[in-house]
Amino acid sequence: MGVSTKHQLNMKPFLKKILLITCFFYSESSWTNVHSFLRPRSLSQNMALQYSQFNYSLYHLYRKDTQQPFYSSQYMTFYFASTNDASLRHYFLPDNANKLRIEQNNTSDISSPQLSITRNIDAEYQSFVSIQPQRRTVGGAFGYFFGLGNFWFDVFAPVAHVQNNLNFSEQELSGQGNVPGIPNARAALNNSDWSAGKFPVQAETKNGFDDVLFRMGYDASKDIFGHHHVSPYVFVNVPTGHRSTAASIFEATMGSGGHVGAGFGINWDYWWWDYAVGQHAIFGDIRYGFWASGTECRSFDLNNGDLSRYLQVANKNNPCYALPGINQFTQCVAVEPGSTVQIILGVHSNFRNLNFEWGYNLWWRQREKITLQNNQLSDYVVFDIVGAVCGDCTSASNAKISQGVPGLQEPTSDACTKPLKSDDLNLLSGAQPVSLSSTVYTSVGADWFIGPIPNFFALAFYYEFAHYQGTIAQAGGSFKYGFRF
Repeated sequence: MGVSTKHQLNMKPFLKKILLITCFFYSESSWTNVHSFLRPRSLSQNMALQYSQFNYSLYHLYRKDTQQPFYSSQYMTFYFASTNDASLRHYFLPDNANKLRIEQNNTSDISSPQLSITRNIDAEYQSFVSIQPQRRTVGGAFGYFFGLGNFWFDVFAPVAHVQNNLNFSEQELSGQGNVPGIPNARAALNNSDWSAGKFPVQAETKNGFDDVLFRMGYDASKDIFGHHHVSPYVFVNVPTGHRSTAASIFEATMGSGGHVGAGFGINWDYWWWDYAVGQHAIFGDIRYGFWASGTECRSFDLNNGDLSRYLQVANKNNPCYALPGINQFTQCVAVEPGSTVQIILGVHSNFRNLNFEWGYNLWWRQREKITLQNNQLSDYVVFDIVGAVCGDCTSASNAKISQGVPGLQEPTSDACTKPLKSDDLNLLSGAQPVSLSSTVYTSVGADWFIGPIPNFFALAFYYEFAHYQGTIAQAGGSFKYGFRF
């Protein structure tokens, strides 16, 4: 059956709206941009990790008089490993490339002289660089819950050892650079003169507390038999000082990067089926948070293109002396992480002393907003490589990282020295883009009494799907023990 002309006309505004929403969706997620920084999800904001089995135990494992104070705790160990190394590689490398081609010409991904890998003008240099970013997190966490009447307060504090491994490799095909200490790309991308933006050849680690989550809530609806509850709450996410330094492109980070977060949520569950030896319950939570602005160090490309943060620069008063551009393009800036939203839904089944749980957790984080605090570029120019060879240096403000030698497609020298401006920085290249993930988990456990005190343990397995580049997909597991009195 055909579609009438009237209906076709009516569909046009609708299709335009869909197109606009889609364009906004993808522009926010920054699929195609190369980035210099990645911040994984904070452990303290991982609802699946915090709530698995514990949420049920609070309201169903053992009931006392609801007006009497009670105390509950959980202790856990956990392990997570990233699973999307290809996506993370494309997050850091341009054009969805699997490797970077570095040659002494103007047509490769990176022109080797921009990295101070230089040979005689008629000599050849060729190398391929690849990365396979992987992240592993192992640690423990403790959670405490205190209830008095309908009011309650809890804290959740993860402690972890984080290992980020870029898995850097280089395939040297021909030639070596003649600058002392920089014979190849491995050495060039870890130049001791660089203060940031390195490609480490060894795994980087970080240890300590993740952020600490504090919540305070009120059981607005609850019955003494534990059949249901509805509890609005507010929370504060306290950072533990792990700010980014931009020392490397896959820096080992923890928590929110030193940003204070606050927000609100609502937690609920409903005991929907009861029988002689067990029960079934459904539960959920929806939470909104906002993270305040703070100072961090980030590296930025110029508007000249991807990886232009590795262009060489020079002082405007000495334009023939090359300096590493990455040192000037890395700045301490005001970073506002903004909003996060997450939802968890789960089903819990109890049979005698055995407990089974299945859950789904959706997590979204908006793109960061970055504001420059100082203009630190006005004393520098993009180094004029062609002019330096000819002995007449100005600047090469439009140079790309693929241009580094005189000849065909050479970087164009400016007519006069053109200092850099803050507007020349592409701030999106150093910002964490929109993140979106879905976590599914399954858990099995048991509960028992030691004297009058109910105890439980649970083993859980998680898989987090990353829906955007810049979001880490990971698999892992946890073991929990808890009690209540």
